[in-house]
Formats: sequence, structure tokens, C-alpha cells
Amino acid sequence: MKLLIVNVTIIIFLLLTGCSSEKKLPEDNKVKVGFVYVGPVGDGGWTYAHNQGRLDVDAMEIVSETVYIENVVTFEETEVALKNLVDQGCNVIFSTSFDHLSATLKLSPNHPDVAFEQCSGFKTGPNMGNYFGKMYQGWYLAGVLAGLKTENDTIGFLAAYPISECVRLSNSYYLGAKSVNPDIKMKLNWLYSWFSPKTELIEATKLVNAGCDVIAQECDSGAPQRVAEEHRIWSVGYNTDMRPYAPVSNLTSVVWDWGIYYKQV
Repeated sequence: MKLLIVNVTIIIFLLLTGCSSEKKLPEDNKVKVGFVYVGPVGDGGWTYAHNQGRLDVDAMEIVSETVYIENVVTFEETEVALKNLVDQGCNVIFSTSFDHLSATLKLSPNHPDVAFEQCSGFKTGPNMGNYFGKMYQGWYLAGVLAGLKTENDTIGFLAAYPISECVRLSNSYYLGAKSVNPDIKMKLNWLYSWFSPKTELIEATKLVNAGCDVIAQECDSGAPQRVAEEHRIWSVGYNTDMRPYAPVSNLTSVVWDWGIYYKQV
């Protein structure tokens, strides 16, 4: 299909919900806050969005300092990063990926005076909460838009891992498209990575070659958007406003504003 030179921008900001651990403030009423990131802060997606939230926290009067450690993926790396932040004197620590769940659950009881918050998990402890947002709502609306824009009733979705978070969001996208286009078909490719521009480019190209004229991503780089722009098809971004990667092709992005929850905690 040939694209019209138009960009429909629907940026969806969702309030976050979570189960927080309540801890007393230090004597000086200032807190030091640490963040563990699964990717680089410059990924343009998930980690970039979390770091924007950190900057919101850093500007708060009650906060003495914020620190972060990036590119933390494995259990062992997460343990080391969490211990590092504890040793630096952090009173509150956010581990910002599903990958960090097990290590955070193991380490948190050893430091009862520190409040741990774990993103996208499903387990808690006496001083460990978890948090996520109702992002399936945003993905449903993005699916509605994709279902209206496709011309061959075939859309594609790039998902990071076959875990509950990714399954939930991809299902919501499909159901949204199905609600306005009963003939819709969706092709889903697993990446087995949160941030791998090369893999994302390859898998996005596979979706294009399979006949998808709208591709959406639940991964962190702008590579899928660039593929859509190159092939003159529609795209849906995630985490941040991804129009800079695909000024013509990008229909919308489902965007996080993590600062809302981080400041609340």
C-alpha cells in the first residue's frame, strides 16, 4: 500500500498501579533512590522511559540523590547491582524489569531497612512491592487503530518474550483490531530479547515479507519503526513517542509516564 502523508498521533499515558512497601524516612527526611535498568538509558524505549521517571524523582525536594545501573539482565547481574545500590546508601530501590524479579525477591529480606519496588512482577515481600500499569488498555486502542488502517487484514506484532506481560499486551492489540475488523489476522514474532536492534530489524522485515501492512512492537529500539518507514507501511510504537523514527509511518505509540508512580512512592 502507499501511505498518505499524514500522521495520526494518539499518545496514551496510563496511571500506574502497584503494591508498595512503606518504610520510614531517614532522620534528615531525605531519601536516596536507586534504579536497576535492563537496557541502556539511550535505547529510546523502555529504559529511556524509566530514566525519564527517575529524572522526575531527582527533582523532588525530598530526594537527596538518584543513581542507576544500566544493562542489567541476568540473575547474577541483578544481585550485584542491587547490592551495589544498597552499599551506596539507597533507601528505595526500583528494579525495572521482569528479569529482575527473582534476584530482588531473594535479596530484599537481607536489607529490611530498604524499600524495594519491582516492575512487572507478581511476587511481594515484607519490604518488596511490585508495580505495573494497565497498558493493555492502551494496546487495545492501538489495535482498534490498526484494524481500521490495514488494507489487507493482516497486522504484525513483535513481542520480547512469551511471558504474561507480553502475552497480555499482544492479545489486547489483537482484540482491539478484531473489534473493528472481524477479518483481521495477526502474525506474532518472538524476539527473545528486550533490546536488540539487529534482531528487531530482522523480525520486523519478516513480518513485512509475510504481508503485514501494520507492524507493532513491544520491544525497545526504533528499528521496527524504521522498517515500516522504509517499506511505506503503518507502525505502532511502544514506551515513548516513536514518531522521530518513522515520521510518516507511525500511527501512534503506547507511552509510559513512569514518573507518576515513582514520585508517588
